[in-house]
Amino acid sequence: MSTNRAPGRTELGFLRVWALAGVGFATIGLGWTFVADSKAADAANKVTVSVYMSTDCPVAMRTAPRLAKLETEWEAKGVEFTAYFPNEGETQRRVADYMRDRKLDFPFRLDVGGSKAKSSGVEIVPTVVVRRGDELLYRGPMDDAKVTEEVKTHYLKDALTAALDGKEPKIKEAEAFGCYLMAGDPIPTMEEVNYAEHTAAIINDNCLVCHRPGEVAPFSLEGYDNARKWSRMIAKVSSERRMPPWLAVEGVGEFSHEMRLTEREIATLAQWAEAGAPSGDLSKAPKAPSFRSVGVSANPTC
Repeated sequence: MSTNRAPGRTELGFLRVWALAGVGFATIGLGWTFVADSKAADAANKVTVSVYMSTDCPVAMRTAPRLAKLETEWEAKGVEFTAYFPNEGETQRRVADYMRDRKLDFPFRLDVGGSKAKSSGVEIVPTVVVRRGDELLYRGPMDDAKVTEEVKTHYLKDALTAALDGKEPKIKEAEAFGCYLMAGDPIPTMEEVNYAEHTAAIINDNCLVCHRPGEVAPFSLEGYDNARKWSRMIAKVSSERRMPPWLAVEGVGEFSHEMRLTEREIATLAQWAEAGAPSGDLSKAPKAPSFRSVGVSANPTC
């Protein structure tokens, strides 16, 4: 590993302490630097497996028991597995249920828009990607058959064996089989995201029914200025699925006009807040919807 790097917080902290308190602290400072270098070296040599999956791909379902067994075996040897779900329509609840039901006991993440899958060259799910640090060692299927009894070549197992031995696998890529990647639109980047083109429609369609003057909510989200003021809170409560309020359990029944944000909408609101809630060209912003006033009649027959 190259030693040419900018000083980190630990080195700067050591220099400051050494200057103030004398040489007696030098060994402590060097110890801090050694720990930082050790962690960097560990990260550079860490073997990881990214598993790109889908909750509704039959091939992913069929191979899940083999994946669960492999993860248990190799996690004990220090290999870190993470599952990514890049296809459109995946939700946290659906993926959590899928992982639990198939006894896949390792971390998972939604890859909204499929940006990570695409950057990793994934076109088919399931696909596994093995890395040692940032070095790509293997990409392709876990093995060479859908059915356990027909497996002859264990691509993933062979790649991990080589990786832990400090070698490169003999087979670095194999053709994946399963279901095509069906990722939705990508999340707008930090540089792109803005109210006019990305978040105004989400807020108008899902928030203004209550968050407008004269309605039950305690503040209005009508217009850019109001939305910008509350942007961080909007991101927080939407990510926690506290807003918009919808108490029906996901996956139990189907409802007309269901007030539930998609994962892409939630991610877009979070990205917008993180970017500082830029306005964009407000002339392009959709107009707030008009709501029909519904009064309560004193005469129930009217």
